Amino acid sequence: MRWASPRTWMRASAVSDLLGHFHLQHDLAAFEQLHFSVAGAEVRLKGQYELPSETLDFQGDLRMQAKLSQTVSGKKSFFLKLADPFFKKDGAGSVVPIRITGTRDDPKFALALFGKKQK
Repeated sequence: MRWASPRTWMRASAVSDLLGHFHLQHDLAAFEQLHFSVAGAEVRLKGQYELPSETLDFQGDLRMQAKLSQTVSGKKSFFLKLADPFFKKDGAGSVVPIRITGTRDDPKFALALFGKKQK
């Protein structure tokens, strides 16, 4: 049996409840809001997608049902229990600020704790 890489899982994940509003001008799609759900989480983003270069520049929140400490095991879980209260908001287990950059074929995912403000 051959196992797929995590990158393949991510691309194959089922997205549901996709909702977005955008303006298209000069090959640039500017998203005022882009919301979608995946198993156990909801993603809320703002940003832009440049069509010719397929460049991504999004920032927003990952709203998970689980607490941060529940997403890992062992020592990491123990230390993340200290951070759980800081990421709990509006009934979600965790709300984590994220940033997505890169290209459509090679996206980069990062925490946006100290990121630049949205344009």
